[in-house]
Amino acid sequence: MITPKPTTIPSTKASIVFKDIVGHWAENSLMKLFERGILSGYPDKSMRPQLEITRAEATVILVKSLALDPLNSKKYKFKDDSKLPSWAYGYIQRAVEKGIIKGYDDNSFRPMQKVSRSEIVSMIVRAFSFDHKQGKGIAFIDSSTIPKWSKDSIISAVELGIIKGYENNTFMPYKHVTRAEAATILENSINIMEKKKAP
Repeated sequence: MITPKPTTIPSTKASIVFKDIVGHWAENSLMKLFERGILSGYPDKSMRPQLEITRAEATVILVKSLALDPLNSKKYKFKDDSKLPSWAYGYIQRAVEKGIIKGYDDNSFRPMQKVSRSEIVSMIVRAFSFDHKQGKGIAFIDSSTIPKWSKDSIISAVELGIIKGYENNTFMPYKHVTRAEAATILENSINIMEKKKAP
């Protein structure tokens, strides 16, 4: 079953209360992204923090976080183009144009596939142009399971404090990312960029 697309609730943002995030560990991050217009709530006034996000959803919030407009073009074609949701299509086009995300080797995009920790970190490091820490080691006990294509991005993200491992010192690179986790990682990234830009 396809999860319904989040929609912006017509009201003053300051007055919105999502009852399912009150007291949640990511409440502040979720609300900050909502207030910036990056993350939306659902029509039933829920935020669904534990819902795992898809590649399409991750692409939309990442492009929005960079204050980029969706690209009104069909320049970048995927073999599963017909499966790309209309609400994400322009954002996917923009993300591909900017080199933030790309398709798979078989030229599919797989928009409804859940995003892993490795994938979202790699996307964010590329999107925000964070430096890659090449050739450095990584201290997680499951570091040997981290895919080579994401290792340098993960090292950079951990050193910057964008993401961290779990209490048992694992990273779990293939674990799917929830809306709460995505909001926290993205808020951390935005904070770093804003500090860099500050006079």
